[in-house]
Amino acid sequence: MRWAPALLLILIIAGCAKTPEVPDVPVAPVTVNKGTRVPLLLAKQLNAGEADSGDYVPFLVAEDVVAEGRIVIPKGTLAEGEVTWSRSEGTLSGFMNQPARLEVKIKSLQIGEKSVALATSEEDPEKAFAFTRDNTGRPSTDDTKVDEVLKDELNRQLAEKLTELFDGKSPDLSTPDSKLALEKIAGEMGLNDTKRLLNGGQDRVSQLATTIERLQKGDLQGVASGDLSLSLNSVMELANLVGGLGDKLSRTLKGRTIRAYPGTRIEVVITEPFTT
Repeated sequence: MRWAPALLLILIIAGCAKTPEVPDVPVAPVTVNKGTRVPLLLAKQLNAGEADSGDYVPFLVAEDVVAEGRIVIPKGTLAEGEVTWSRSEGTLSGFMNQPARLEVKIKSLQIGEKSVALATSEEDPEKAFAFTRDNTGRPSTDDTKVDEVLKDELNRQLAEKLTELFDGKSPDLSTPDSKLALEKIAGEMGLNDTKRLLNGGQDRVSQLATTIERLQKGDLQGVASGDLSLSLNSVMELANLVGGLGDKLSRTLKGRTIRAYPGTRIEVVITEPFTT
């Protein structure tokens, strides 16, 4: 019992002692070198002869870009391009040596406050990317599953609305039927990020439509930051789906032209090093 006061005093002193603070270790900056390759996914449908020179073209970074073991450009980052040539091929084009032509200058992407310049070619930064009939083929999609999905009229109506969205239009996706059809398509086509997004309720369909509409304009401000990554991943899934639908839903394609489907992938390079 005679040791109790001393023991109590020791415990009090120990309890009052401050736990030493561990200083924050600053993260070393990473330099992303010139020539670093960046895979992009086209996020808007382009038709030769319908797109106008100077039109804004949205792309999304298709995969995380890693340098020194760190993600320096996250998947889903918005990149922008600009139409520089757009000409369809009419009946007499072959005789006049004026085949269809569709070219886009890849310009930049945004990392925080930094604008990172991009180009199709490291050797010729001003060179535009030429879409052709060979490199705009439909993204890889299971045609059997697509055919099954489109047998249902509600699914087909939703697919047509999604195609309109990626063509810069604003169809109404706010109906309960649209959500049910999108949930069904997401389940049958294995669109996992879209399924996770839709678990948030009916308003998530409208949110998704808003994200796509803003993407067409290069404006993602106002999209809930907490949902942005999931929304953009869902947009990429739907872009691949819409591209996979291809001409199955097309009723307006005239002549032999070039159609760049959403989901078309291209690879570009960074033209100047930057530090992040």
